[in-house]
Amino acid sequence: MADAESLLTPSQVSQALGVGASTLRRHAMLYEELFGPLPRERDQRRWPLEAVRRLQAAQQALAGGLVGSLETALTMVRDGQPLPEPVERGAGRPGLDPERDPAAGPLLRAGG
Repeated sequence: MADAESLLTPSQVSQALGVGASTLRRHAMLYEELFGPLPRERDQRRWPLEAVRRLQAAQQALAGGLVGSLETALTMVRDGQPLPEPVERGAGRPGLDPERDPAAGPLLRAGG
């Protein structure tokens, strides 16, 4: 178990993640389903830094559209699978850019 100094209060975690208290409670219930119970002090959850980092990574993957749900992201973290990383535009596959992909030209020009 983590020492008391490295445990964060729900208020601190809400602020760090930019979510409200009720959203954090929902996240906590999901987290506990997947990882087991969080420590408690005076009937309030305490968040180890590792738990906050896991939740933050899952939240970022969801916000970036890289996973379909927070549960999917947290399950990937629990199972040791890497979360998908955002791909910068222009990196890798050119996509539907008529300058780079001549076959895309007619599709893009037809609407405009």
